[in-house]
Amino acid sequence: MEFAGQFVYIGPVEEEEVEITEQVSSLASRFRTQEQDDGKTCMLDICDTAGQEEYSAFREQYTMAGDGFLIVYDITNSSSLHEAMTICEWTKAVRDEETVPAILCANKTDLEDKREITRQEGEKAAKALGVEVIETSAKSGYNIQEAFVALVRKIPRNGVSYKIVVLGTGGVGKSAITIRFVQDTFVQSYDPTIEDSYRKMITVSGLQPVASGSSLSSSTSSSSHRPGKKDGFFNSLKKRLSFKKRKATSVKASSKKHRLQSVRQEKVPKADTNFIMVSLGKLSQSPQLVTGDPVYCEKCPAVLTRQASHNRENFSRVGGKTLWVCDFCNHHNKDLSLTEGEIPEGPSFDFMLSPAPVENTIKDLQSSDGIVVFCIDISGSMDTNAQIPKFQAMWRKMRDGFSPDADKDWTKTRLECIKEAVTRQLESLQVENPKKRVVLVTFGSEVHVHGDGSSEYQEKVILGEIPYNTLMDEGKALYEKLNLRPLSQSLSDLTSRVESLRTSGCTALGPALTVCIGITSKVPVSEIILCTDGAPNVGVGGDTSARDNFYAQVGKVAFENKTVVSLLAVEGEPVGLEYVGKVTVITKGTINIVSPLEMTRQIRQISQNPVVATAVDVRVLLHPSLVFEEKDSPKGNSTIIKEVGTACQDTDLTFKYGPKDRNRLEKQGSLPFQVQITYTMLDGMRCLRVMTTPGSYQEREKSEQGVNVAVLGLGAVQRSAVIADKGNIAEARGFLHSVERLMKRGAKTPAQQEEHFSFVSEAEVLDKQLKELGDTQELNARQNDLASNICQRNATSNLKQFMGGSSKKHAVLQRMDFDENLRENYYGYQC
Repeated sequence: MEFAGQFVYIGPVEEEEVEITEQVSSLASRFRTQEQDDGKTCMLDICDTAGQEEYSAFREQYTMAGDGFLIVYDITNSSSLHEAMTICEWTKAVRDEETVPAILCANKTDLEDKREITRQEGEKAAKALGVEVIETSAKSGYNIQEAFVALVRKIPRNGVSYKIVVLGTGGVGKSAITIRFVQDTFVQSYDPTIEDSYRKMITVSGLQPVASGSSLSSSTSSSSHRPGKKDGFFNSLKKRLSFKKRKATSVKASSKKHRLQSVRQEKVPKADTNFIMVSLGKLSQSPQLVTGDPVYCEKCPAVLTRQASHNRENFSRVGGKTLWVCDFCNHHNKDLSLTEGEIPEGPSFDFMLSPAPVENTIKDLQSSDGIVVFCIDISGSMDTNAQIPKFQAMWRKMRDGFSPDADKDWTKTRLECIKEAVTRQLESLQVENPKKRVVLVTFGSEVHVHGDGSSEYQEKVILGEIPYNTLMDEGKALYEKLNLRPLSQSLSDLTSRVESLRTSGCTALGPALTVCIGITSKVPVSEIILCTDGAPNVGVGGDTSARDNFYAQVGKVAFENKTVVSLLAVEGEPVGLEYVGKVTVITKGTINIVSPLEMTRQIRQISQNPVVATAVDVRVLLHPSLVFEEKDSPKGNSTIIKEVGTACQDTDLTFKYGPKDRNRLEKQGSLPFQVQITYTMLDGMRCLRVMTTPGSYQEREKSEQGVNVAVLGLGAVQRSAVIADKGNIAEARGFLHSVERLMKRGAKTPAQQEEHFSFVSEAEVLDKQLKELGDTQELNARQNDLASNICQRNATSNLKQFMGGSSKKHAVLQRMDFDENLRENYYGYQC
C-alpha cells in the first residue's frame, strides 16, 4: 500500500484555471515552458531498444523521435562493429540528414583478453561515420557517465529535456549500459526482447547554446522540422507517422492548424494527493505468516493489528482478557482470548486460511501449472497483405549488403505474421517452461481444435452455428480427451500445425472463444491469447444486438475459472472492442490493436507479465470520516471491495478518496488505512494479507509536500480513463491538466522531477487522444475500437510506466537472470 501524499488533504474544494490547447495537448509544452533553464540541467528520456530484427517495428519511429544516439558495439564480437556502422548510416537515411548527434560506444572493455576489435579499428570506423568513439564497460562502470555526457554536449539545447536512443545489435550490452548509467547497477543477464524507457536528471556543463530561433518556451525540439519530438517514446510514435504529410502542408492549411491550436482557459477542481495504490505484483513474494486466525472487529471489517493507530493505548488487559478499541469505528471489542504476543505487529503480514493441496495424481499435477491456448483467426481477411515499412525494408537491405534478393517484395499476410509470432513464442516458452502445455485452436466459419498437434489426436471441428451451452460443454469434454504433452515433447508438432494453417471462411470468434474457455475451465491459472483481425459475425457473439451480454457472460465464466484472456487485434479492421474487450477487462488480460508486423513483440510482452495469484479479492478500509470518490462505485462508502480474480506481476490498483465532512474531520486526530487481500498462491495455499498504516491530515500546502509523483500519476491516468469511458471527455482532460499542475507545485527533488516528466510523457498522448474523440459526435466502428482501446489500456496502467530512472530498480530486477538458452534462441533468429 502506497500513498500519493504523506498526508490526507481535508481542505475546501477549490477551482483553478488550466490551459488546454484545442488541437493538441499542452501538457508537454507547459512542462517545458515552466522549467527554469539554468543552462546545465538536463532531463534525459532514454530509450533502451530491443536488439533483434523481429522487434524492430518501432525502430523508424524512435529514430525519428531521437535527439541523440548512443550506438553500441561489443569489442569481443567482430561483426557487431559492422552492424553498428550500418545502424548509424541507416539512422542518417531515416532522418534524411548527413550527420546525426551520435556516439559510437565500444562496450565490454572488461573482457580485454577476448577483444576482437582493436581501438584503432573503432577509431577508424568512427572517423568514417563522422562521430566520436568512447570505450566503455557496463560491468565496471568505466566511461559510462562520460559517454552519455559527451552525447548530450553534441545536441543543440532547446530545453531541459533530451531524447536519447540506445541502438545496436543484440547482445552488445545496450541494457547493461543504460541501467549502469541510470541506477549505477550492473545486470549480467537481462531479458532483451522488449524496449524500455528511463528518465534521468543530470547536470552537464559546456552544453551547446540554444538553437537559433528557439527558446525554452518553444514547443519544438532540437530538429524543429520533426514535430512532437518531446513526447514520451512509446506513446508518441503514432505522431511520427503523419510527419511527411504535415511537412508538405500548404500555407493555408498551416494557418488553419494555427487557429485550431488556440488555447482556452477552463475552470476545473483543483487536484489533490488523496490516492491509495495497491501493487498486486507483490503477492509473488513469500508471505509473512503469523500464527492464529484473523480477528475482526465486531462492528466493522477491520482486522486486529497494532499498526492501525498512533495511539498504543487501544489494547488493555482486563480480567485475563484483551480489550481492543477499534481504530476505525471506535468499537470496544471485549473479552478477546489473545495474549500480548498474539496481537499482529508490523505494517504487513499474512494469515494462512488453508494450506496448499497435496497433489496425488498425474492429472492434478499437470493442471496446477495452467495451460496456454492460442486462438487464431484464419478467416478470409487474414490473407490481406501487410507491407513492411519502407525504412524497415531499407534496414534489411543495408544489413544484408544489398544482396541479390534485397529488392524482393517485403510483404507478409496477416496470417503469416501471426504464424511467425506464435512460432517464436512457442520456442521461447519451451525454453522458459518446458513443462508448459499448449493448445492450438483456429477459427474461420468453423472452430478447429488442434490440441497439441499430436498425430494421435484427430482435429476436432465444431460448427459455429450451435448454442452457447453446447459449445461450452464441447470445450470441457475436449480437455479430458486432449491428453496434452509438455512443450518439451509437443513443440515440433505444434509448430508444424501452425505452419500449415490456411485461411478460409468468416469469423466465428464467439464460438471459438467459448470452446477455449470450456477447455481451460478445469485448469486454473490458464491463459487464452486471442488473435483476430475482424469483428465476430458467425454464431454466438456474432449477433450485434446480443454481443454485449454474450461477452460479459463468457468473461464472467473465464473469471470464475481463473482464466486470463488477452486480445491482439490486427490494425486496420473494426474488431468491436467495446464488446469483445469486455472479456479481457473482466479477466484482467491485455488489449492491443497492433500492426500485423508487431504481433511477435506483443505476444512476447504478454508472457512477460506472469500470473502471481488467483481468486484475488481486495478490500480497502478508510476511517469513517473518509469516503471513496471512485467513479464506478457507490458514493459515501468508507469500504470498497474489488474482485480482481487473477492478478499479474503488473497489476496495480489505485483508489481515490476524500473527506466525508470537511468540518467534522478536524476533530479526528488519526486516520488509519487498511488493505485486506484474500488470494490463492500458485501452489494452492489460500492466504489473507493485511496491510495497515496510520495517517494524519493537513491543509493543501503541506499535503502536497513530499508528493509520490509516480503513484499520483498512475492514479490520475487510471481515473481519467474511467471518467472518459463514461463519456465525460472534458472532465477527464481537465483532471489530467490539474494533476500536472499539482506535480509542478510538489515535485522538487530530481527523482520527483523524473517522475513528473514520465507522467507528462504518458498523459500527453492520452490527453490528445481524448481530445480527438471528444471532437467526434458519432464514432464509427474503427473509432469505437480506438476509444475502447484507449480507455481500457490506460485504466490498467501500471506503476513502472510512471517511475523515473532513480526509482525503477525493482522493475529492472524482474528482468534479470534471463535464461541463457533463451538468449541464444532469441539472438540466433534472423528474419
